[in-house]
Amino acid sequence: MADISFLAGGGRLVVAGECLTTDRDAIVEAIEIFAGLVDALVLDFTRVTTLPLEVGVSVIEACRAAESVGHQVALHVLDDDPAVGFVNVAPAGFASLGRFGRCSHPC
Repeated sequence: MADISFLAGGGRLVVAGECLTTDRDAIVEAIEIFAGLVDALVLDFTRVTTLPLEVGVSVIEACRAAESVGHQVALHVLDDDPAVGFVNVAPAGFASLGRFGRCSHPC
């Protein structure tokens, strides 16, 4: 089960530990809620140890939905971490995600 916490001072939603498919709804709901409460939401997945594809896809969809209504969202992951290789997108493919970004270092 993943640990999900929101650090209001930095507008950061931190997901840590092992994510299970049963964590999907809680993560998506947190994105939906907190994206509207801060100027720019930072999703910090740098502490995730495993992430099922279904959860990763839902995270991307939730970020796109938040951005479609004017919220800014950024995803922070470790580039070489296979645990968060869920997106199956080449680095050049991230350009199509708009303001949705990817960082190669913990922030």
